[in-house]
Amino acid sequence: FFQAEDGIRDYKVTGVQTCALPISTLIKIGTRASHLARTQALLVEKKLNDIGIETKIVIITTEGDRNLNKNFSEIGSQGIFVKELEQSLLKQDIDIAVHSAKDLPIQLDQKLQIGAYLKREDPADILLSFHEINENVLKSKNLTIGTSSIRRSKWIGHFYPHINVEGLRGNVPTRIKALENIDVIILAKAGMDRLNKSPLSDKPNIDLKKLHMHRLDPNQFVSAPGQGAIAIECLKASKDILDSLNRINHKETQTCIDHERIMLGHLSGGCNVPLGVYVKMINQNNSFEMHIAHALNNKFIKKTFQYNQINQVEEKILQELKS
Repeated sequence: FFQAEDGIRDYKVTGVQTCALPISTLIKIGTRASHLARTQALLVEKKLNDIGIETKIVIITTEGDRNLNKNFSEIGSQGIFVKELEQSLLKQDIDIAVHSAKDLPIQLDQKLQIGAYLKREDPADILLSFHEINENVLKSKNLTIGTSSIRRSKWIGHFYPHINVEGLRGNVPTRIKALENIDVIILAKAGMDRLNKSPLSDKPNIDLKKLHMHRLDPNQFVSAPGQGAIAIECLKASKDILDSLNRINHKETQTCIDHERIMLGHLSGGCNVPLGVYVKMINQNNSFEMHIAHALNNKFIKKTFQYNQINQVEEKILQELKS
């Protein structure tokens, strides 16, 4: 790393081969400094290199990174992991910003847009523990689970009301280390999977052989809108960038997350509102299944809908959720 005058650091990945295809342009990729964020930026970089585009990764520190000891309720709602990246886009210090899709606020700056998504990985939440963890254990033992996610806390309170929830933030290694003093932690499975396959030389050494894992079905324990997907943000005016991103965009993922974000907007979701929305395509004829859950008035409501066009069912979904 080296520190630039404007506070942005350049990060060079060693041992990563560039594509032999002709290089047409250079795209500066903005990302957070965490191991997971850099790993996700590398996935985007590879996709771009594979279509002949040269890239450079730029590391940017966000408010969420600077306040790891505070709960989300203390430092604001969605956007704490993206604001500085978006500011760098607007100043044109970077060309694209790589995000975990679930971190993006519903309202983007009017000059910005999501240009592409990579193919979504498993959207589920997982429980990790040094001890055996399964449904029987969850329903029979008085455990303490660590999370600062309001959604996860509410869902745990609904499905396992006897379990104690304790606030816990930090990167993946920090949260796993917390298992020395807490029974169980909750993480996004996609993030764990990406870290385990990361090519970073300084990636955390996580010995999964010592950990027990239990996957929570996202059809029931409904995940956050966008969970499991990588979103790539850029300037609306950057037509060449948008053309390049369109070549790596996974359209099924884009459509499903667009539907999730529509419902997020209707229900005013954010880190301070317990809301889960998970949409998946159920056949090749553009039929979809939506699992949606919320606890807006401390009452857990879970619904499932099947549809072809989201605009045909929006009002029905909202009426059933509020009835």
